[in-house]
Amino acid sequence: MIFIALCFCGGKVSAQAVDRDKVSADLMLYEQLCANHIPTKPTDFFNFRTEQLTKTNERGLFMIKGTNYQIASLKNDFYVTKSGSGYRSVYSRKYPLESMINLLLNRSHSDTKKMDIVQHLYGGNKKTPSVSIASIHDLFDKTMEAYCSVTSIDKNQIKAILVFHHKKLDFIHLFVIETTPEDLFSGKETLHADLYGNIPQSNIKSLFSKFK
Repeated sequence: MIFIALCFCGGKVSAQAVDRDKVSADLMLYEQLCANHIPTKPTDFFNFRTEQLTKTNERGLFMIKGTNYQIASLKNDFYVTKSGSGYRSVYSRKYPLESMINLLLNRSHSDTKKMDIVQHLYGGNKKTPSVSIASIHDLFDKTMEAYCSVTSIDKNQIKAILVFHHKKLDFIHLFVIETTPEDLFSGKETLHADLYGNIPQSNIKSLFSKFK
């Protein structure tokens, strides 16, 4: 995006120019989220290297190990159970934390589960139409890597963050998400998210500290 490219070029850029480009980048992101999407249904079964499969404290529940971004708790590990000759992604009331992670990382049910998003644009906020999580991944996965962290969970509320990182240009889109265990497994309810888009590397660590 134009704003990010300017932030990382060698020459001087005026504050006014950066402001204008931030506005353009935020509006472009808003328009992308508002466009019609037909997401690909996520697969339930996975191929992986043996060294990626890690036992958990729950019998029959395994983690497929990924990588982390910036902080140890922000990862793209996901969870599976043994099913016949393969491993199926977890989405069950028995495992709300693991199910939330799988959902946010487009590993299970993300083609039907939607988010109501309030985007914090430069100079104001705008609400997008409800967008499926799979559609969000369709938008960003070609150029960005996804990571998530469940920051708190109890019987009444689940809070999480979902980050898409553009490695080449080194900026992120950050979704701060809330739902309930009941809504997570409901066929009708959506998740609620605040979106902070186009955040350059220099601001990332200070922003993450708010959600630890």
